[in-house]
Amino acid sequence: MEGLLTRISTLRGEDSCTEVLASLLRCAEFRSPLLRLLGVADGHDDIDWDIGTQGSHEHGRPDLQLSHSKWILRVENKLDAALTDHQPVGYLQDLHRHLTRADTQGFLTFCVPDWRKDGLSAEIEERVNAAIAAGQLAPSAESSVRLITWGQVISALAEATGASPVGEYLRTEFIGLMQEWTRLPHRPVPIGGESLMVLKSPATASAVVELADLVLAIRDELKRRGWSVAPSSGSGDMTNYGFSIARKAGGTKVWFGYFFRATAHHSTEHGPLWLQIGDSTAQAALSAAGYACYEMGDWAGWGGWLVATPLPLAGSREEQLSETTRTVEDMVALVFGPAGG
Repeated sequence: MEGLLTRISTLRGEDSCTEVLASLLRCAEFRSPLLRLLGVADGHDDIDWDIGTQGSHEHGRPDLQLSHSKWILRVENKLDAALTDHQPVGYLQDLHRHLTRADTQGFLTFCVPDWRKDGLSAEIEERVNAAIAAGQLAPSAESSVRLITWGQVISALAEATGASPVGEYLRTEFIGLMQEWTRLPHRPVPIGGESLMVLKSPATASAVVELADLVLAIRDELKRRGWSVAPSSGSGDMTNYGFSIARKAGGTKVWFGYFFRATAHHSTEHGPLWLQIGDSTAQAALSAAGYACYEMGDWAGWGGWLVATPLPLAGSREEQLSETTRTVEDMVALVFGPAGG
């Protein structure tokens, strides 16, 4: 027990949750309800499962793996982190490479906060469908990926009875961790190390959440209007969050979202919404239309230009969404030109 406590005390966030969850799965009283949640029918809880954490393969490092002769279960725990470039497609490819026997089954399960379920579910489904269409995954791969919430995990643990003192301690520790890390009841905003100063101000954090909701609403509205939109792998922090836009799938992309570092760098005369472009012709067209363009230097680590996107502060939420969406649509139309990119 001392070894587990020592290990947990040196970890934070997802790593800590992973270690506690693995320890709960090693407890007989909790194994059955958790296995059912992971897609394994009753009757397998007494099998000698091999349970490991932080294993690795060429596409990444799954947080948790349970395996025996007929099952391979991999679990990726999410709190505030975005999907990596290889999730879920690369992880599914590696999983299916290990399912070499006809009687072997496997699942890749993402465990996420309840308030992130809808957003991550849509993103995972989009990536899997695109990989199937491109021939990178077999059609059957769609049934191998699952998504559950931490709320469901806590409910499953609550079903267990007869917990030993050690098991009861682990259950209490785990629920405490979940209450600490999944308390934000809003749509997903990635939270990273650069965000700690922001989070010290509840008012600022609340404003950032509202801004993230606006960015996501703009994305959804652009998609409804026929633009091709996709999550951006560069959006991994509360100070930088957005998505890519193209006139058609596979076409030239630009990035749109909020970028507080750019706002601080280019003074506060502009709001936090920015369009990132890489084409000088597009930059000239946007400048001619009156948009403020700034060349990105070494401070950003990217190339091209950032274009300040006006953000109306007055009016209702619906009016703000309508006006900002119209502005973004006008800007990307200038970038791509009449024929599209």
